[in-house]
Amino acid sequence: MVDVTPDGEIIVAGHTYFNWEFSNFLIFKTDENGTSKWNWTLAYSDVAYAIRALSTGDILAVGYSYGYLGFPDFLTLPRFDSEGNDLGYYYYLMPDTNVVRDALITSNEDVIVVGKIQKHGEWEWPEEDVWVLKLDKNASVKLNKTYDISQNDEAWAVAMASNGDIIVAG
Repeated sequence: MVDVTPDGEIIVAGHTYFNWEFSNFLIFKTDENGTSKWNWTLAYSDVAYAIRALSTGDILAVGYSYGYLGFPDFLTLPRFDSEGNDLGYYYYLMPDTNVVRDALITSNEDVIVVGKIQKHGEWEWPEEDVWVLKLDKNASVKLNKTYDISQNDEAWAVAMASNGDIIVAG
């Protein structure tokens, strides 16, 4: 995930593996020539899905942290100033059966996450439905919806149309 700041610098979000089980949520910023300005990592099993340079100069990211040592999975929304100073972050605890596949951050700082939710019913194998979650910048839920199209459905990508409609593909 890449974005360009208002002053032309480049911000990147992703993850780095430090062994086969865990990865670190990674954010870094470079100047227009690729020279590193700063970087930030969040330990344990974390993966970044989206990053956005805001008109204020702040940087907002969204990532997914896998449950570890009995803790539940959760979304992480870290925020930084243009110099990489941590301005804090919000969390959204995930139900055990949700899986994140993609995310985006809108111009008004809403976060849209898509993936799947597994439902355990009368069948031996769980049924999966498309899952769409929309949070504000403070991780308050604005939309939490599932779509049951056939027996096993999963969203893999999300985009936003110019009119603000959410486009989900899977």
